[in-house]
Amino acid sequence: MISLIKKYKLLSKAEKKLLINTYFTSIKVRFYIKYYKMPSYVHLLGKKSKKTTPNKFDEEKVKLIIKNIKKVSRNSFWRTKCFEEALNAKLQLQNQNIKSTIYFGVKKNTDKKLDAHSWLKIGDICIIGCNNIDKYTITEFFT
Repeated sequence: MISLIKKYKLLSKAEKKLLINTYFTSIKVRFYIKYYKMPSYVHLLGKKSKKTTPNKFDEEKVKLIIKNIKKVSRNSFWRTKCFEEALNAKLQLQNQNIKSTIYFGVKKNTDKKLDAHSWLKIGDICIIGCNNIDKYTITEFFT
């Protein structure tokens, strides 16, 4: 815990602000997912079945957002799986006026049960949750 505080003190003011925003957005996202049914927060996802077109964005800003989300996920006391991370990233990118698409997919696992997964893309570039997405059948996406 002390090493985390030391690392935090080394961040610039802008990086600290973004990290704190990421942390509180993670709490908000987890709260919505845990205590509300999806129709209550589907508006956060965007427009249904619409993909973003490739757009220009600040790659360094996006990398910092994703790095912060991963950092918060590793150090939080609540569940932060693919859906929480993808929704957090989507909300963070919206704050930066960067359009993104969140995808939901399923695949059959070795036990013949369905595994669900979420990931986020900006245009054709996968930003978060990118592991093995080609094995998932897309069930829905929002922009």
